[in-house]
Amino acid sequence: MTSAAFDLATIGAGLSFAAALDELAQTLDTSTSAVVSAPPGTGKTTLVPPLLASRSTGRVIVTQPRRVAARAAARRLAQLDGSPLGTRVGFTVRGERAVAKETRVEFVTAGVLLRRLLNDPGLQGVDAVIIDEVHERALETDLLIGLLSEVRELRDDLVLIAMSATLDAARIASVLGVDEQPAPIVDHDVPAFPLTERWAPSPAPRLDERGVTWAFLDHVSRTTASAARELRRDDPAADVLVFAPGAREVS
Repeated sequence: MTSAAFDLATIGAGLSFAAALDELAQTLDTSTSAVVSAPPGTGKTTLVPPLLASRSTGRVIVTQPRRVAARAAARRLAQLDGSPLGTRVGFTVRGERAVAKETRVEFVTAGVLLRRLLNDPGLQGVDAVIIDEVHERALETDLLIGLLSEVRELRDDLVLIAMSATLDAARIASVLGVDEQPAPIVDHDVPAFPLTERWAPSPAPRLDERGVTWAFLDHVSRTTASAARELRRDDPAADVLVFAPGAREVS
């Protein structure tokens, strides 16, 4: 598995962004930077990194705003690729690392890449950097964009892509552009489905000295089942998404 190309058809099965891969590939034929704008869940985080890896021989670095996101994205891509985590696909976060010499796609946090840039300003061995969820404006992300723009002045072969579900694409494109020309924008949109919200606070305490109460869990299950029955009378394919107060309640 380590020497084979990523199977984009298999990885992208069922993902909406698969329809935009050709447009992005054509864009990168004439530009070393791009802005990708697509809604959550379309598959851009899963598909864009292996696309870039398939077009190069070096490593593709993908930044995520949080450690849990970097680990989850790496695990998901490795699973779809059918390779063990830490081989072709890996991740590096503070205190944890799963990469190998043959790693082609590495998910990291912005802080990890910043420290790497300080030690290796030329990013030797890296062919592309993807800044994901760039709309989550943070000091580290802004610093990254600035530093990577300087790196590209030394390395005109370095591909730089910014991705987000909601961003001011034109403004980001102007920052990533070269020779006063803004970076191309790949905008992938999908139809929006109606969403009905139901606020249902529990009448019983959700926590006691032993943790999450059964009364709270019963309330969640009853509310969810009731909403599902109500929605599916009109639409048999309707789904229910439950937001709970915290990690313990979700678990």
